Parts: sequence; structure tokens; C-alpha cells
Amino acid sequence: MEDKLERMFSTTVATGEHAWAPSSGVLPPESREESIGQIDSYDEEETETMQDLRQASRKGKKRAANQGELGKKKVDKKGKKIGGAAKLCGQIDRLVEAYENRSSANSLMRSLHIGSSISEVLAVVGQLPGCEPPSELWLFATCLFCSAEKREVFTTIQDHEVRLTWLKYMFNKEQ
Repeated sequence: MEDKLERMFSTTVATGEHAWAPSSGVLPPESREESIGQIDSYDEEETETMQDLRQASRKGKKRAANQGELGKKKVDKKGKKIGGAAKLCGQIDRLVEAYENRSSANSLMRSLHIGSSISEVLAVVGQLPGCEPPSELWLFATCLFCSAEKREVFTTIQDHEVRLTWLKYMFNKEQ
């Protein structure tokens, strides 16, 4: 029956004051009274769905790993079907986990660029001939090296003369 109902109403969308999402909890009081054949918001099935939702948000990663692929019917450890809200919650948990993994990988990559912090780069610039603080070229470098990419290019260049030439080139290019 559930499959038939899904086929019948899959393209139906409630808008305006009658719109409701599982994450909003119980239905608003005014829509309960106006609805025809409204299901009591405290019935056993909805209570189970809300409990599944709370469980899914607590278990997060563990639950997402147990659910398998997205398109299949979901069943919990007891063999009971998992509702749509719990499925959605598990999928959101998986997205959050993927984002967190990506963020930690990015921060690890940033930490690998040792020697390219602003203070380290400006110390090297200060040792180049004609770039001692507070020369115009040194002041320009303080602004230029706010960009991580520019600092990385500068630290990649190993020869001091080439570094100085590159810095002068960037200075002239900005003028």
C-alpha cells in the first residue's frame, strides 16, 4: 500500500500554511483542525517515527554506516522498517561526516606548507637586498603576502635573486 501511495502522491507538494516537514515535529494546531481526516499527532506510528528521528541524530555515523545504499528499503536491527524522516536524518549525518572529513583534509594540507606563514615569509623578504623594513618593497610585500597562493609561490622559489626579481615584478605589475 505504501508504494501505491507514494506513486500517487510523489509529485504532490503542500505550500503555504499547510506545508510541514518531519523536522518541524508535530503539526501546527491550526492545520490539525482544518484538515479533513487528520491523523492524531500523538498516535503510535508518529511517536515511533519521532523516536527513530531522535535515535538517528544521536547515533549519526553508526546509523549511516548501517543503512547501506540510498535507494533500498531501510530496515533497522530489529527488522522494523525505518521511516523516511529517519532515512533523511541518516543521509544528512553522512553529508556532515563527509564535510568534516573534507575540512580536516584541507587543514592538514594547509599545515604541510611549512615556512609559508606571513611572519616567516616577511622575515625572508627583510633579508633580501633593498627590501629591509620599512622600505617600499617590504611594505608592498606585507600586502602581497596576505594571499596564501602568493606566499606559496614565493617560498617555492629557492634562489634569493630570483625571489627578489619576482617580488619586484609583482610590485611593478601592481603599479
